[in-house]
Amino acid sequence: MKKYSISIFILILVISTGLGGCSMCSNNTQKYTKEEVKQQMLDYIEDKYNMEFEVADIWYQTWGRDWEEMRAYPKGGDPEDTFDIYRYTKDNGDVYYVDNYLIFAKRDEYKKYIESFADEYFTEYGCKISFSWSVGEKNDLTQNISFSEFKEYADENLYLTIYLYVNEESESTAESCFEALCKELSQNIPQGHLYVFGFSDYYYQSDIKSAESDSEYNSENSVFKLEQRWDNDNQ
Repeated sequence: MKKYSISIFILILVISTGLGGCSMCSNNTQKYTKEEVKQQMLDYIEDKYNMEFEVADIWYQTWGRDWEEMRAYPKGGDPEDTFDIYRYTKDNGDVYYVDNYLIFAKRDEYKKYIESFADEYFTEYGCKISFSWSVGEKNDLTQNISFSEFKEYADENLYLTIYLYVNEESESTAESCFEALCKELSQNIPQGHLYVFGFSDYYYQSDIKSAESDSEYNSENSVFKLEQRWDNDNQ
């Protein structure tokens, strides 16, 4: 009985050692601490864009996940105004990064481009835009590219959503301008989604005009909403 017990113990030990060895062989990825990963991600964006950034938050890799996420903002900027960086680790241990600082850097310039169309149809309004972005998309473009280069990139890779907050209570009056604006935008932007929210003058002044930035725009007190999507590739 004792020999039998010893044999079972040796067998378990051999199997455990074998499994442990296989596990070690199959995972050659070097493990880094949260602070090391944070510094690596910070080094990546500072080298890519040749400027300094502050870290707002970081989500460190956990079991079963091959990526980390960090949010950052330009040094001296608004801590609430952040962009995203992702750090991916492949099965072979190779690491690569993706980020959307380019969208962040070109957002205001693109917003002015949209306003150049909206100015033709609405006298008093607030404008906010957002781009959808695939976290798997990797590119080497920097903030130093021209607007035309960014627009070409956006046309091919990003989905645009536009929000207009107009000082107009009459939906019927706004509707013809809305339709004309949609038509013009769709002729210049391959795909997008336009919202127009109408406000009484009182709420426009209090909710939109008095806002410190477009991030504070709120449609809660609007009296109507118009919206339309377009996708020229699927027409």
